[in-house]
Amino acid sequence: MLRRARANIAGLMQMNDLPVTGKMAAEEKLRSVEAELSLKNVEYSERGKEIMGLKKISYQNEHLRVENQRLLLELVALIYERASSYKRASSDSAFALVDISKCEPCQVEDTRASAEQADRKP
Repeated sequence: MLRRARANIAGLMQMNDLPVTGKMAAEEKLRSVEAELSLKNVEYSERGKEIMGLKKISYQNEHLRVENQRLLLELVALIYERASSYKRASSDSAFALVDISKCEPCQVEDTRASAEQADRKP
């Protein structure tokens, strides 16, 4: 009977060792995954900073492009207005200050419309 009890105890100890060993392996794997996750968080944080910097540059680029388009339209309108007033004042219509036909079509239409409105105001 004592032998049977010892055998049962030995069996229970072996059965207990399996979950403990499994638990230790799982804890080790968890620590490894947590370390890897921490490294990924740092990496993505750095990438996030780079992305935010690129987004800021992209926004500034778009803002400057829009501002340049506005200034270009304004400049073409002024040139067109001066060319129109010069043509009215001068009898020599063969002389042109600006070749407006080389401008982009949408800008020429906008410029001509604003110049026509300016001509109607006086």
